[in-house]
Amino acid sequence: MGSASVRRSVARAGVLILVALVSSAVTVTSVFALAPRPTLVRVISSTDASAATTTTRSRRAPVAAVPSYRVVPIPVVGRDTLPAGWHPPAPRIVHSIQYGPAAWEKLDLYLPDATRFPGVRPVILFMHAGGWIAYNRVITTPVIQRQVMRGYAVASIEYALAPAHRFPTPLQDVKLAIRWAKTLGASYRLDARKVIVAGGSAGAHLATLAAVTPGRLEPAVIPAPLARADDTVAAVVDMVGPTDLTAFDRETGDPTVSSYARHLGSELLGCANPAPPAPLQCPAGRERAASIAPYVSNAAPPIFMAYGGTDTLVPPSIQAVPLAKLWAAHRGTNAVWLEIVPRQGHNLTVDQFNNTALDAFLDGVVRGAIR
Repeated sequence: MGSASVRRSVARAGVLILVALVSSAVTVTSVFALAPRPTLVRVISSTDASAATTTTRSRRAPVAAVPSYRVVPIPVVGRDTLPAGWHPPAPRIVHSIQYGPAAWEKLDLYLPDATRFPGVRPVILFMHAGGWIAYNRVITTPVIQRQVMRGYAVASIEYALAPAHRFPTPLQDVKLAIRWAKTLGASYRLDARKVIVAGGSAGAHLATLAAVTPGRLEPAVIPAPLARADDTVAAVVDMVGPTDLTAFDRETGDPTVSSYARHLGSELLGCANPAPPAPLQCPAGRERAASIAPYVSNAAPPIFMAYGGTDTLVPPSIQAVPLAKLWAAHRGTNAVWLEIVPRQGHNLTVDQFNNTALDAFLDGVVRGAIR
């Protein structure tokens, strides 16, 4: 694509730009501000995990100096963010549904308007944030809750917390919830063929790990009604999730952030936490077993990833970009969408998030165009 056509594509208001890395086959959904603000395009070099940001105010082609990239316009038109503090209208909520035998294995189910959306509904199982040690299913995000307005059911999952419950117990809860949605979820008209997992931070780690480990790391006992279904999913939405736990405790030069990451990792994995700079002392292979990359294969489902460009707890150059490249190498660019939001940290909010891109991804999965 010539520099003139690149400029025309980047300047087109209301069009999502897809940056496809030819050599590594990673796709980045990368318009973070539509008109009237200048369009920001973030590109990731094939040889450097850092990112460069350009704007349409420049007279030069935004990516002309990066020959390993091509810019492809994707016809996704609409507003990509919502106002700060926005919340969706109150949906119908069914509280405290038991999805497994343990006392904490409950979910809250948010259902779309049956008059507007009759028939079966795709369902998003959402796992809350909290560093694997805190919070509960009451903690959700408008980024996911707004999908109820669009005809999706959303189930907010309670899962076991560390240190009372170590890895892989929280993951096994997610796997039971997936089976519940595919079996007993039928009474709420949930579509067993369109179960999507999503999460924020620690919950995103669990969602993504569940997506790539069907039939593995399973609960010791699966109740008979749930055993009729498997734990495969149609897609996963990973919002600022740690993906490489072998690096999680030593990926930043900030001692405060590093200390917090070490604490969270040690609580989840059951590792001794000696004084830095000594590494965590984990059971052999435990950090790798709780990481995503070892399980990624050609059978992995489509993934939407969103990370803050200045996140120091879960830096995208370590926790997002390498996994996106690996995932795309197995599945191709159509199945991997990565958004890195410039100048944002770990806590992405609905006014920072590219909701247009997420809508397009989810609808593509439901239609079968992305699989």
